[in-house]
Amino acid sequence: MQNPNINYIRAIATIAVIFLHVSSDVLYEFKSVPIRVWWIGNIYDSLVRVSVPLFFMISGALLLSKDYLINDFIGNRVKKIIPPFIFWSIVYILYNNINYIRSESSAYNVIKFFVHKIFFGSEYHLWFIYTILGCYLFVPIIRKWIKYSSNNEILYFLFLWAITIIIAIHNFNEYFPQIPIFQFSGYMGFFILGYYLNTLKVNSKIISLSVYLVGTFITAVGTYYLSRKHGTFAATLYGYLTPNVIISSVGAYLFLINVEIGNIYIIKMLNLIGKYSFGIYFVHVLVLRLLAGNGMDWKSFNPIVSIPLITILCLIISLSVIILLNKSRYLKLISG
Repeated sequence: MQNPNINYIRAIATIAVIFLHVSSDVLYEFKSVPIRVWWIGNIYDSLVRVSVPLFFMISGALLLSKDYLINDFIGNRVKKIIPPFIFWSIVYILYNNINYIRSESSAYNVIKFFVHKIFFGSEYHLWFIYTILGCYLFVPIIRKWIKYSSNNEILYFLFLWAITIIIAIHNFNEYFPQIPIFQFSGYMGFFILGYYLNTLKVNSKIISLSVYLVGTFITAVGTYYLSRKHGTFAATLYGYLTPNVIISSVGAYLFLINVEIGNIYIIKMLNLIGKYSFGIYFVHVLVLRLLAGNGMDWKSFNPIVSIPLITILCLIISLSVIILLNKSRYLKLISG
């Protein structure tokens, strides 16, 4: 039976992604805004860096716990992801390039332009879709390995994955022998990590929360140090495949998978957001663009307040749009 907290994590990760995309704009203003304002964005962004890793981890926890026929699994994933992906890609292409499309007289060039954008990305946040599709291709194979592996063998994989993460840090590879272990690298590690953490019985919320805060502290302080050193915003420690973000993600996952929520209204809201999280992910960047175009962004007033408020407003609008689209039997197939 699926742990109901999985859906809570999905909802919280969805909110966190929006929060991240609202706060991230502050960071590129390093030295252009007062340092206290920049620090607000830095702390907020560091706190929600776990958002995308959580999505990968809950996917691993769910998908690597079941057996599949390859054709059925790939078919179901394609049917679920490709239609909304193409739909929202077209929406973003039209929104971002309407002037070019109107001015281009050749239908062939317009079609070629659309195909190129769909293949290589029509908006920055859609990188996640390409990446998770790549991970899905390996799930039926990894599931077979997981099913017949011991905990020690899974830990062996995660250990080698961690080594590839450390080696990837600038200048660290010179301290390791040049053994090619990049087969263990990438986002698939989050899938296996999520599966493994789901099997652990770590009920200490204090320990989990402490692990999350330690990783977040390293992210925030380290980012400030590197930015100050280079004289411009340095995003090195913001990478999802960095030790500090992985540490935060482990703590956040273990905390959230064991947290008990007693308030029925919070549970209902989280379940609603979790249900429509895929669609919210697709549409929220468009909503943020429209809000910013109407003067509503982190600059509207004090960012310590404006960032959470814009996040909530974007969430409400995005959720409303997806619920509305899902009322149509046809649009629900492409809205996410």
